[in-house]
Formats: sequence, structure tokens, C-alpha cells
Amino acid sequence: MKLILNMIHVWLATLPFGIYIAQTSTFFIKQGTVINREIGKFVIPSASISAVAAVSMITCVTIYETMLVPMLRKATGNERGIKILPKICIGILFSIATMIVAALVERKRPRAVDKKIRERVHNP
Repeated sequence: MKLILNMIHVWLATLPFGIYIAQTSTFFIKQGTVINREIGKFVIPSASISAVAAVSMITCVTIYETMLVPMLRKATGNERGIKILPKICIGILFSIATMIVAALVERKRPRAVDKKIRERVHNP
């Protein structure tokens, strides 16, 4: 029981990341249905919005490994650049920041949809 109680702070610290993961799989598609997905004459399907997140993650990891880690190695003397715990903390902070931005967007999104619907009804 003592070991379980000692792990509660770890669980609480990783809870925002779990919420972030759950949010990205649901609201990306929902938000993708109302945004302008046109790039020239090509229209990105709303279900493909989550693929954009995956591609951007792969790109960021590549940039991190090829550019940032060598600079951090020189600065810190650590083979990995920075230690794992600070990496996890930075990742959780970024997750919290993106959740805040997503919440702000989600507050405005239904209003924008309602406004578009009202415009279509009044101006057919």
C-alpha cells in the first residue's frame, strides 16, 4: 500500500498527458469538419487532420535529434542532451499548453458554426 501511495504523484503528473492523448483523437476530427481545409484546389479530408499531427511529430523528433541534441550535448555534457525527467516535464508542459489552446478554440468553434448556420438560414 505504501508503494502505491508513493506512486500517486507520478500518476497525477502524467494525467494531463493522458487527457491530451484522448483529446487529440476526438476533437481533431470534430474541429477538422469546420475549418478551411483547402490547399489550392486540393481539399484535405477532415479525418486526415490527425495525420498532420503525426507528420509534424515525426518532423519535430527529427529536428530535435539532428539539431537540438548535439547542441545540448555540448552545453550540458550529457550524452542525451538533457536528462529524461526534464524531457518528460517539458513534454507535459507542452501538452498542457496545447490543451489550453484547444480549449480556447473549442469555446469559439461552436459559436462560429452557429453563426454560419444562422447566416445560411437567413441568406439562402
